[in-house]
Amino acid sequence: MIKNLYKLCMQIFILVIFLLAINNILFGRTVIKRKDSVQYVAFPNEIKKNQINYLNLYKLKYPESSKEKDDFLKVLNLIASRMILDKKYINLIFPIDFIDDINRINKGIPFLIEELYSKYASDLTKKEQENLDMEIGIEWPYDSGIIQCYLNKQYYYWLAYLGKEKEYNKDIDYTEFDKAEIIGEILEKRKTLIKPLFDILDNLVVEVSESNIDIAQNTNIPIYISEKLYSQISDTQNSKIIIHKFNDKEKIYGNKITLIEGKNTKNIKEYIVQTKIFIVTSVKNLYTYSKIAKDSDKNGFIKINTLKNFKINELNDKKLKRAIVRKNDDSRDIPVFKKNDPAWVID
Repeated sequence: MIKNLYKLCMQIFILVIFLLAINNILFGRTVIKRKDSVQYVAFPNEIKKNQINYLNLYKLKYPESSKEKDDFLKVLNLIASRMILDKKYINLIFPIDFIDDINRINKGIPFLIEELYSKYASDLTKKEQENLDMEIGIEWPYDSGIIQCYLNKQYYYWLAYLGKEKEYNKDIDYTEFDKAEIIGEILEKRKTLIKPLFDILDNLVVEVSESNIDIAQNTNIPIYISEKLYSQISDTQNSKIIIHKFNDKEKIYGNKITLIEGKNTKNIKEYIVQTKIFIVTSVKNLYTYSKIAKDSDKNGFIKINTLKNFKINELNDKKLKRAIVRKNDDSRDIPVFKKNDPAWVID
């Protein structure tokens, strides 16, 4: 009788332990401090709290050939000058190649695609020589050697670039100095084209592709990225503003804000920014979309330059203690019961 009672007590004890374990696994929760799913950000006064702030961006295709780039910059120069005069602005999206070209012009360096025509003729590779042969067929002083051949072809390219190809003389051995002089003339003209651009480029966003993600990692200009690059952007990226395409989700970085094309922000406390991107078919149309700053602020339209002047506010412990969330414990192994003994034991 006593033995049976002992067995019954042990079975009840084991059952209670088992039920408590299951309850802890399925329903066990711990009260912890909340890690907020929003950012606490301080923006300039132009960006209003608890109302929609409209960030309209205008994306423009940037040409690939040198001649088209120069023509593009000429028109952009006129539009930028007019916008400065009228005190207007526009939020632009350009590929990062555009920034590289602007930096090259500012430093007095030819475009990267012009390397074939600007590097020393004696440094040209066999492949580059073949490319020049395919592109430029001219006569040259044949007894002057093969290097002179390619130097003359390079010089002819730059003459033709300026529309002065008729000035080429097949009997002259052109020098590296001659080539540098004509290149310098072109680069000086380009410098005059970009002078008024820096004012409107305060509101620039650069588009990042897979091929230039490394370059984008080091820029402090706001960036617009495609979906497949989402995981490659980290807290170490210098840009403070990251704009994703429509299908991406907002992500909280330690020192940045994330915007999604076509959506309102959800992760910024007390602020709503709606981001829209418009495709502009021609650089000539840009002025049509420009806005007068003081009027646009009143209507809820904001500039990139204003948006990027934010500060991330860290919540203090007192505020954090007010908000708690229940979180499931980490999963644990379920005790395995073996029926080796009639009394039941835990293994």
